[in-house]
Amino acid sequence: GQDGYGMPQHAALRPLLQQCATVDEALDLLRSMPWAGKGLNVCLVDRHGSAAVVEKSGARMGVRAPEHQCVFHTNHYESASMADILPLGGSKRGNSHERMDNLRRLLLVDSSPRSFEFMKAVLSDHSCPGGICRHGTEDGMHSRFGYVMAPAEGYMWITDGYPCSSAYIPHTFADFA
Repeated sequence: GQDGYGMPQHAALRPLLQQCATVDEALDLLRSMPWAGKGLNVCLVDRHGSAAVVEKSGARMGVRAPEHQCVFHTNHYESASMADILPLGGSKRGNSHERMDNLRRLLLVDSSPRSFEFMKAVLSDHSCPGGICRHGTEDGMHSRFGYVMAPAEGYMWITDGYPCSSAYIPHTFADFA
């Protein structure tokens, strides 16, 4: 239902980094900005502890609150205002739901530590169905990178390759300013 008008979806993320210091500021900017393209799911965090998952396509947008103080997403929409939009490609849709179920199983138990090592293990998970680290063996999908964020400390660690076998390179938020 898009007419092609709007900010290209991937280019739209840069103004968030340049202009917004808080999740609330980012949400306000995203609400005012129609996107061109298939849409994206984006995790937003700030140094003050606020977090949200944004599901956006065209002029439509849904926001999901953190679950057990954690934000994460896969490739489908879950918010009430976006759930009726179906992703392209039927087989990947099922995989997206399986990965989301697996993330919830791993992250939403009270005993789940929120340590760097635990988060690396989650991103390296190869469970079937719903493995988080993908090597293209089942459906051609690959995990091109992984990242762990510590927003209050202003750090993130990013891999350049599969999360299970690549080094996590540390960055400060200032590196991206």
